This record gives sequence, C-alpha cells and structure tokens, in this order.
Amino acid sequence: MATGELAGTRALVPSSSLFIVVFLLLGAVARDASALTRHDFPEGFVFGAGSSAFQVEGAAAEDGRKPSIWDTFTHQGYMPDGSNADVSSDQYHHYKEDVKLMYDMGLDAYRFSIAWPRLIPDGRGEINPKGLEYYNNLIDELIMHGIQPHVTIYHFDLPQALQDEYGGMLSPRFIEDYAAYAEVCFKNFGDRVKHWATFNQPNIEPIGGFDAGDRPPRRCSYPFGTNCTGGDSSTEPYIVAHHLLLAHASAVSIYRQKYQAIQGGQIGITLMVRWHEQYTDKTADAVAAIRMNEFHIGWFLHPLVHGNYPPVMRSRVGARLPSITASDSEKIRGSFDFIGINHYNVIFVQSIDTDDQKLRDYYVDAGVQGEDDKENIQCHSWSLGKVLNHLKLEYGNPPFLYGYRLRFGLCGVDFTAAARTRYLKNSARWYSGFLRGGELRPEKSYATLSKLVAGLLAMAAGARALVPSPFIVVFLLLAAAARDASALTRHDFPEGFVFGAGTSAFQVEGAAAEDGRKPSIWDTFTHQGYSPGGAIADVSADQYHHYKEDVKLMYDMGLDAYRFSIAWPRLIPDGRGEINPKGLEYYNNLIDELIMHGIQPHVTMYHFDLPQALQDEYGGILSPRFIEDYTAYAEVCFKNFGDRVKHWVTVNEPNIEPIGGYDAGVQPPRRCSYPFGTNCTGGDSSTEPYIVAHHLLLAHASAVSIYRQKYQVIWMEGTRP
Repeated sequence: MATGELAGTRALVPSSSLFIVVFLLLGAVARDASALTRHDFPEGFVFGAGSSAFQVEGAAAEDGRKPSIWDTFTHQGYMPDGSNADVSSDQYHHYKEDVKLMYDMGLDAYRFSIAWPRLIPDGRGEINPKGLEYYNNLIDELIMHGIQPHVTIYHFDLPQALQDEYGGMLSPRFIEDYAAYAEVCFKNFGDRVKHWATFNQPNIEPIGGFDAGDRPPRRCSYPFGTNCTGGDSSTEPYIVAHHLLLAHASAVSIYRQKYQAIQGGQIGITLMVRWHEQYTDKTADAVAAIRMNEFHIGWFLHPLVHGNYPPVMRSRVGARLPSITASDSEKIRGSFDFIGINHYNVIFVQSIDTDDQKLRDYYVDAGVQGEDDKENIQCHSWSLGKVLNHLKLEYGNPPFLYGYRLRFGLCGVDFTAAARTRYLKNSARWYSGFLRGGELRPEKSYATLSKLVAGLLAMAAGARALVPSPFIVVFLLLAAAARDASALTRHDFPEGFVFGAGTSAFQVEGAAAEDGRKPSIWDTFTHQGYSPGGAIADVSADQYHHYKEDVKLMYDMGLDAYRFSIAWPRLIPDGRGEINPKGLEYYNNLIDELIMHGIQPHVTMYHFDLPQALQDEYGGILSPRFIEDYTAYAEVCFKNFGDRVKHWVTVNEPNIEPIGGYDAGVQPPRRCSYPFGTNCTGGDSSTEPYIVAHHLLLAHASAVSIYRQKYQVIWMEGTRP
C-alpha cells in the first residue's frame, strides 16, 4: 500500500453537486494534529489507504498482461535508479495479505486502480479472463473484510499497444477505446464498486508526458524538454488534456445512462491540486499566482463546472487550445458526482513576461516561474485551506450554490420525497433541550453535528437596557459558541434574549413558478447551469406549501423567533408595480402562523434575490433606479406586514453581494473582469462592486427614512395607518 488517505464522504456533504473528496498524505495531517481520535470525526468519515496498479501489482508479464507505457519507459532505463515494476510489491499474488493488513489497521476503504493492460491487454477487444478474475477476487476480499473498494479506472498506465497503434492519447481514437474499457469495468465490477474515478491526476500527465517529456511516452520539443523521441510542447499537452476530458465525459455518460440507476454508485475524477502562492508582495506576482491556479486547477475543473476552459487560458494559449464545441460542452459540464483532490504541497510563483516569447509551452503560456515549498511533499493546513476556499469561491460557495450538499440548519428535509418530509436533526434536538433549560454544551452524541449547524442564531433582541445606542443584534453560529461555552443554561442569558432560527426565501420557499411569482436573478443563475451539479430551487424545501409544518417544528423546539426573508419577485413579480395577491396572502399567513404559536417574525426584505425583470430592464443594482424601486417595495412590506412585524432588516449581507456578483462573478448576475473573475458575461471588477455597495447603502437609508417618517410611530402605537 502506498499512502494513507483521509476521504471526507457523504456524511459531510450528503447530496449531489460539487462533492469534494480530499485525499491527504496522512503524515502531513498528523504533524499538526492535536490529540484527535477517530471519534472526533463525523460519522461516515472514511479512513483508507491508496495505491496504483503499476506501483504495487507486479506480475507485469504474467497471466496475459501486456506492457503499459510505463513498462516501456522503465525498461528503457529512464528511471534514475534503473528500477522497473515487474515485481514491485507483488500485490497480484499477495492481495489477501494486503487486505488482511488493511483490516487489522481498521481501514474503511481502499483506493486502487485497475491496470488497463491487465484487463484488456491490447487496449481494446478481448477481455483477459485472468485479469478479470484478479480484480473480482480483490474486490470480493475487500468487501468480505468490510472495506469499501474505491476504484480508479485509469492511473497513467496506457496499454503500449494503443500508443504504438495510433499515438495513444494524442489521437481522438483514445476516447472511444477508453470509454469501451470503462464500460467493461462498470459491467463487471459495478455491482460491488460504488465509488469510481475515471482518471487520476489528468492535469499532470499532459505536462510530464507531452511537455517536459520526463514521463512516458516521452514527447517534448526544445527547449522545454530534452532527450525526447518527438513531440511539440506547445500543442500536445493541450490536445492530450482535451482528449482526457472528452474520454472522462464519455465514460460518465455511459455510466449514468446504463449502470448508475441499477448499481447505485458515484462517479467522478481525481485532480492533482497544488496551491500556487505569490513569491513576493508585488501585484504582478499576486496576479501570476491567480493565473497559475487557473492553469493548474481550472484547466479541468472549469470545463467540468462551466463547460469551457478558463478565459485566461483561452486568451493566452489562443488557437493552440482545442475548442470545446457546444455539444461537447453539454456533455462535459456537470459530468461528475464528486471531484477528488490529491493535495501535496505549495509552489511559490513569480510573474515573468513571456508575451514576446515565440517558443511556448504550458508554463510560458501561464507566464510564471515557480519554486517548490522548501518542505516539498508536506501538506500545510493553510495551503489546504486556501485550496478549499478557492474551490468554494470559484466553483460554488453559498449553500444554495452547492445545492443541498452542505446540510445546514435545524430541520432536515427529505429532498427525495415528493412530500418534502421534515424531521428534526440532532442539532435541533440538542437546541430544543437547551431552550428547555439544558446546558449550552452539546451532549456528546450531538457534538459533531452541532458543529456543522449554520443558520442557527441567537438574537440579543430586547437588550436595549444593556446597549441603549446603537442597538446591536447579534446573529451567532451557535456551534461556534458551543465549542467554547461553559455549562450555561438558557437562564444564564439576559431577560429578553431571543433564540431563534433563520432562512432565506430562495433557499426554502420553492414554488418558484407558482401563484404569480416570477424569476429572481438566482433562478436565472441556477437554471443556466451555474450551480455545480445543476441544482435549482424550483421546489427546494417547499416551505411555500409546508409553512404550517415548519412553524410547528419551531414551536416544538421552543424557539422565540424566526428570521426569514420576503421574496421580492413573489410579492412584486416585476420588481415594481402591481402587488401579487397570492404572494401577499402567503406572507400574511406565515406571519399569522408564527404569531399564533408565540414566535416573533424577524423579516429581511432583501436577501440576494433581485427580480430578474429589474436586472433585464436597467442592470439591477448597478443602476441608481434600483434605489427608488427597492424603496417602493420596502414600503409595500411595511404597509402590509408592519402591524405584526416588529423587527425589520433592509438588506442581508450587503458587504458580500458586491463581491460575489460583481468582482469574483461567482454569484448572480455574474459580472467580473479578468483576472479577478472568470466566465463572466461582462463587468468591471475594479469599479462595479463599489457602485453596487453605494446603491445598496442609499437604498437602505431610503427605506429606513420612509419607515421612520410614515410607519414606525404608528405601528409602535398599535394602530393601522
């Protein structure tokens, strides 16, 4: 077995969409870890070990196996020490001993690869019965010992026969042969294998094999590689990567169409993800680090999520970068149930001016020069954190951008059930117990999940005697408080301290096209496929139809308050003008239901879901016209709900929307400019975030002015205007 691995699995991210599985060198993690035990990890967290066929199987010329390109490479003497893998760890003959060792270690999973030249020795055609027997035996042995098989279909070991016949991955014929080989794997092993990776580190093989030429099949061109038999470092890496992407998408398509529903597995791809950090504080180096991460990570992940190569690659590589056609884009985008990450180290990069350089390769195109972290293979917690933050910001950070993978909140919803069945989560049971006089410290059985609670809030409302001016309302992630809290009970909090729960309309209401509601910019964003995995909110938790059940759950938990937002496109579908009577009825009913159960309604008037009509008409928040329309909408809220709503928030997190929507461009309306955002339809990251924030401030002030002048005193006196 090669390296120890930690894989975060479905308990952490239990649904579909951008499911990140992180494979870590265990030694690097252990280096900084506190006295953790296995029980400190969430239920379902998978501990395993991993290997690749060429590294461990041996038996290179036995039982019908034929050479891979790595066999040829090592036998030609290109390994520094002259070694080869003819025998290696000899797992082919010792798999039972290896599985027993895994079992004795208490591993949950074993990630291994299938050797294509062992299963189909000529790359296509006849299946090798001895190869089939070996992998069936290995899988059965793992399952018999309670160890999950996680299978990589291709780990660098292309059959030499295909390399000789048509140049291997340089030819589009590779795509068809790989897809046929993958189907043999699905058909013969898929009844027991529930975790498939199509390729291991496809963003590395094109560089080593076709740019630097220091890996098989040793193709390169001067001055980027030496001692090669042929090649073109300026074009071939991009061609190979393109064929790998198409082969991946083709295999996923076959699995989803023919096997997934029957076998119940998941399929994805595993990328090498180094983190590139700026070498100096110079702006040019900072931009170079961003650019290199796009070349390294975005080369594959951007097409998988967005359907095309990163704009910076298209710009700098030009015609040498193969075009992704509309039909190929449709096939590639979303072709994963998870993304695996192999994270090893940090590369510190400097910007270099390569614009006038005629001889070009991948690194010249990227315009960087780099130096490995001095500690090299050790994984730093800060670098992994930056990788994960980058993946969230670039490919999906908000909970609704993730679909329903990161399960926040108190109440779970069964999204597979047409009735959207509700149930109390462990965090809710603990919270409810606390509200009835229990300690703030979570019970041990609930502790892990309570740390994942989000949207749970403690509101210091009615505390004006403590802080008369300004009046600060604090929304706390209760999980964060719980970790450090002493044995507090509810009675230790000031009289009037409010405990509640919160949501936003887009995340929970559903009924997106019912009863007169029209699209918001988030509906457009998700329907255009920019939510990884294609998640949308047309139904979501369906609170629109189930608000009574939800209020009953809040009441049963003993909550004091519910913070929710009003969907502007439900109340005033076109953003201005006529009020939607069905929308008005829904919010009146929800507010009345809350009050009837003794729960205070805390209302946010705008939570990111601008009516698409206003975006189309004048550019939404970029225009000063937004201020007037928002103010008129806010007044509709005050006038119709203010007799019962005593806590209003004008805008939720206005310091976030300008960044996500107008700088990075990862949220609607997807406006940005290079190099600060990618895949945008237009925008200027240097100015628009500030313009949008300015208009949000003015809109807030305008709404507050109207409330104070026309409604605040009247509603406090308890009479209607």
